[in-house]
Amino acid sequence: MKKIFVLLSFAFISKMSFAQWQQPKIDFSFPSETNAIKQNDPNLLRNLPPNSKDLNYTDIDGTPFWKEDWQKAYMYTKVGNIILLDKAKMNLFSGELHYISTTGTELVVETSAVTKVVFMQKKDSTQIDGVFAVLANYVDSKPLAFFRVINSGNYQLVLLEKKKVKTTAYDPLQAKSNSSFYSDYNYALYNNGTVVPLKKLDRSNILPVIKSHQDDEDWLNNKHNKMKTVTEVTSFLDYFNTK
Repeated sequence: MKKIFVLLSFAFISKMSFAQWQQPKIDFSFPSETNAIKQNDPNLLRNLPPNSKDLNYTDIDGTPFWKEDWQKAYMYTKVGNIILLDKAKMNLFSGELHYISTTGTELVVETSAVTKVVFMQKKDSTQIDGVFAVLANYVDSKPLAFFRVINSGNYQLVLLEKKKVKTTAYDPLQAKSNSSFYSDYNYALYNNGTVVPLKKLDRSNILPVIKSHQDDEDWLNNKHNKMKTVTEVTSFLDYFNTK
């Protein structure tokens, strides 16, 4: 069984207190390594009682992670620190950030302690691979969740991808049931600290949220953009955010 220990344990924060430190928009910048605190900084770990949990994925096909490989990442904490993690990955099943400590132990970060995580590309660690922001969770009972931020600007498309498990009926020939991970995609628009859920990606769901005008629809028509894919939505938002 795979044991994973929670290093950062913070008290529960309400939606009201969360709103006090949430940014109007999520930027894609990241610091230099010299400006990031090392993950074993004693000031970060002081007075943080450790908890632990057991997770076992050995009998489930597929992966619970956003990307299976470990990547360099910058973790922005609620208290204002920026932690450089040499090896990190996002668990979309548990909704938590995993990383390898300086002692080689796999650890899990408490979501409420973090505001943003910037993953760097594995082949080129100077280039951003993905940005995850901790935002109000409208999908399940957890108050906060890691949303992947798709684009920059005042209106941002964000994605809460949740890994779930499906199990087939019992197969008497194999004498077992088979379980596998699958993804549940939940898109939303983020603007000025507010998350607005989208039932699906299309014009009828997105345009009312951003209070569009006729010239926006003219732009979409000229570009033959139906806003049904992530690429089409971000293309429009890039245009809209520069107006």
